[in-house]
Amino acid sequence: MEQLSDYWAIESYSKTNKENQTSLLFNLMKENDYLFEIPHEEISTQLSEEEPFIFVIINSADYEKNKNEYKKNGFEPVTTTTAAWYNQKEFRDYLNYSTPNSADDTNSTEIHQTTSFYTDNVKNIKTNFLQNGIPIFTKKDQLSYQTTFLIKIDGGKINTQSQNGLEEVIISLISNKIENELYKDYLNGLIFSFPSVSYETFQNSSYIKIICDKDDFRTVAK
Repeated sequence: MEQLSDYWAIESYSKTNKENQTSLLFNLMKENDYLFEIPHEEISTQLSEEEPFIFVIINSADYEKNKNEYKKNGFEPVTTTTAAWYNQKEFRDYLNYSTPNSADDTNSTEIHQTTSFYTDNVKNIKTNFLQNGIPIFTKKDQLSYQTTFLIKIDGGKINTQSQNGLEEVIISLISNKIENELYKDYLNGLIFSFPSVSYETFQNSSYIKIICDKDDFRTVAK
């Protein structure tokens, strides 16, 4: 469904849609066939005519020494002030757009007492705190043979101007570090099966998820 939704957004701009079919699914399934029909020379010519972006990463001192030379060759400095998306006019009011509407404009659904999914799950959720004050929420499922950690970290794609763009890099490094340490434990026989480690960065927060067998819980938690 995700792939079909993505294709829906670009279908009207697709040059490969030659048969003008009304079926979105049909056009998606035929997309590869259309691409194979394009001559190699046509693709090569189009790519050779493109002007690529060239980025140079250089420290500030060296840039200041050669600023005029860079400018002469068509380079422009990219800084958090000139390149940050939140400074661009079209995105300036992005956060305002995400503000919920008033109650009068919001559709609501009446909650009946017969809806037991929420109440049944709330009873199984417990809250504890580590010595450093970090809260821990746990939910026990008697039918599950696995344990899932979900670590929430404040800071996401929308963070301070000086750190914009670094959050996802840092979260990925932390996730890789955890995965490497768990792999060592797996090779040394300290855990029976290798856990699954993944991460995701959202607008204002990031998450690292670890899934392991419940018998490996104590070792993995260390």
